[in-house]
Amino acid sequence: MSEPITLAAHPDIRFRLLQPSDEDACTVAVSMAFTNGEPMTKHMGVSAEEFTVFCRPYVKKAITDGLSLLAEHIPTGKIYSCLICEDLFGAEPEGVEIADSLKPVLAAVVESSTPYRAKLEPQEGVYAHWFLGATLPEAAGSGLSTTLRYVTAAYQQKCLGFKHALSEATNPATIHINGKKLGFDLINKLDYATFKHEGQLPFQPLTGHIGLLQGRLDKIATKGAEKFLELKNYI
Repeated sequence: MSEPITLAAHPDIRFRLLQPSDEDACTVAVSMAFTNGEPMTKHMGVSAEEFTVFCRPYVKKAITDGLSLLAEHIPTGKIYSCLICEDLFGAEPEGVEIADSLKPVLAAVVESSTPYRAKLEPQEGVYAHWFLGATLPEAAGSGLSTTLRYVTAAYQQKCLGFKHALSEATNPATIHINGKKLGFDLINKLDYATFKHEGQLPFQPLTGHIGLLQGRLDKIATKGAEKFLELKNYI
């Protein structure tokens, strides 16, 4: 993606790749989204500072890798939504620090996807891992998060050659967007209440589940082009 994309459906928004200058804004947005709205993170009392320390290396690497897009409000320059992606079989970022309160959350995410990942051929450039995302409250309900995913799918499939996207959706909103709207297949479910970590049930009071979702990027991109004519250039 050499140039940002604008869509008639969101005339005040430009969709573009993450740049080094976006590191702080994207890191803060993701941290606030997870500590305020993701059920397991919120239940464990993970602070915004702790989550910021964890996710910053992923944002840094996302900028370098060039798989991740954001939605920027043109009048203000504010980042309204971002989707942090990585190659599923690429190298992990350096310098990741995980607070004790966050370890059960990440362990659950890993457990939800490990059996399926083990069946895949570990080849880079095939599976895009849609790992972390955030949409600011002022953009909630606008459909921006869904649109960003359509644009991301078109870019990753057409420009980078990826075939599939994999997502461990940890809250109902993401399950709805990726599953119901974009058409991802549900590969696995891990219930919060029954997950065990170090002999404990850390999320027992919670209801709901992690949904491991996989989507074919060509199908998602084609569906996006049917909704947004501007994306036809990517199909």
